Amino acid sequence: MRLAWDLPAAPVDLWEVSYSTARAGPVVESAPPLVATAPTIDVTGLQEGVRHLFFVRSRSASGLAAAATAAATPVELPGQVARIPLPPSLPY
Repeated sequence: MRLAWDLPAAPVDLWEVSYSTARAGPVVESAPPLVATAPTIDVTGLQEGVRHLFFVRSRSASGLAAAATAAATPVELPGQVARIPLPPSLPY
């Protein structure tokens, strides 16, 4: 599944991406987080048909920002890439 987000106005060194299944109970994010140096990342190994929560945090010289979140359910799309947009403005 491909996650994509808009570039912020402020400089960003990288993004940390983690996810969890959207099931009852506490949310436990994947560890360690995935790292992206561009505003897109392909996340593999997700359970098809299971709703997942995604967390994207920007990291810069001033630290780690609060997470922007999105939810999606992976389904098989032969020959296609699913693009899941995150909210337009990540917190910085």
